[in-house]
Amino acid sequence: MTESPGGALPLAGYGLFETGDVDEARECVARVFSAHRLAPVRGPADLDAHHNRVDLGGVSVNYLRYGATVSIDPGELGSYYLLQLPLAGGAEITCGGESVSAGPRRGTLLGPAGRVRMCWSGDCGKLLVQVRREVMSGYVQALLGGAAPGVPRFDLAVPMDAGPGRMLMDTVRFVTARLDADPAAAANPLVAAQLRQMLLSALVCGQAGDVASRLLVPEQGACPRYVRRAEEYIEAHAAEALTLEDVARACAVSARALQQGFRSHRGCTPMGFLREVRLRRVHAALADADPDDPPRVGEVALAWGFAHFGRFAARYRERFGEPPSQTLARARR
Repeated sequence: MTESPGGALPLAGYGLFETGDVDEARECVARVFSAHRLAPVRGPADLDAHHNRVDLGGVSVNYLRYGATVSIDPGELGSYYLLQLPLAGGAEITCGGESVSAGPRRGTLLGPAGRVRMCWSGDCGKLLVQVRREVMSGYVQALLGGAAPGVPRFDLAVPMDAGPGRMLMDTVRFVTARLDADPAAAANPLVAAQLRQMLLSALVCGQAGDVASRLLVPEQGACPRYVRRAEEYIEAHAAEALTLEDVARACAVSARALQQGFRSHRGCTPMGFLREVRLRRVHAALADADPDDPPRVGEVALAWGFAHFGRFAARYRERFGEPPSQTLARARR
């Protein structure tokens, strides 16, 4: 996913604004991020600003460019975290007393604390992931079982050419591609929850900081009772937009312990078990379909949270030994 002259911009179906006016750009960006100062670096200049945005519920995926070299001074972000992954161009980012030169091989992750100042080059275009502070804190608290630090802290620099930073970039690209491929996906609460969970997991577990370091500390295996309780809860709530922290909270256990318990006793993760339950629900819906008014396979899959039809079809075939269309065809006989 790169920018190309004349090509569609990432998240093109979710346009927030386009403008050449500095004041309008500042006001529009401030509405979804925070108040800030925005000024062309080389005196008065027309912008070619584009902002595309998808809100997944406390987590948003954005594409933003200004089309001119600009300085941006938002002060402290306060209420949110902001992951910035340049697709083109570069930017100088300062947060607190630390500075990073960002580009296509190095992004940044800004936290709520520390004064932020930025200078984006004229050709800079970025994918941005905004996470509300309370969403981040809630996710980390569930992950660590209530032992979360006061304000989760992460390293400023995000190396994107290898290791966890590469995984983080790949996750953001994947989510962006899915949203581009199916503009209706974000409106499906099951799909939105899955995409939000993917982003939070990749960010929290992949970016260096106090959370990732605590996750490296081994924890004793969870009691099998938690695993059984989680299975029952997932079976009963599979039609809802479940997240790992939802299941952990319902079972009164940390997300980390729940993950380890499932791996030890079931050989999968809780979200893998949820996917298995939903696959079974799709299979049942197709097998029991009304032959006079059969549903579309894609509609049934999407209703159960499977936004990527090719991946769904492969998993379905692996699980049931036949494509979903064949299951539906038998119901029509």
